[in-house]
Amino acid sequence: IFRNPEDDEDEWLGTEAEHDGISELKWTCPINTTGADDVSIVYHLAFLAPGHGDSLWNSSRCIAEHILDPKRRAVLLVILLLDNEQNGRKFSWPPKTCLEFGAGAALPSLALLHAGAQKVVF
Repeated sequence: IFRNPEDDEDEWLGTEAEHDGISELKWTCPINTTGADDVSIVYHLAFLAPGHGDSLWNSSRCIAEHILDPKRRAVLLVILLLDNEQNGRKFSWPPKTCLEFGAGAALPSLALLHAGAQKVVF
């Protein structure tokens, strides 16, 4: 479930020394095969705080990809959409407010902000 930042394919944007133990990386979400609609998000990892934002979880990448890619998002949210239709509720995307638990590098929250969420708490 955990990844070693040294093994990540994400683009390294600086060195730890420049940021007192905090690295800056860029993750890119592939939206289509041409790369024209790809989304890039810059995130930070704290190497001096093991277990507290020092790694980017595979699940964070997966959730962020489902948030940003409309085809993946439809697969993820189909049950919610069907439930809302059956109960007469309206579902809108992006959500107005979001809460992320166990944020680490907060990639899903950053993806939600990019998608247009008005308020994200992590």
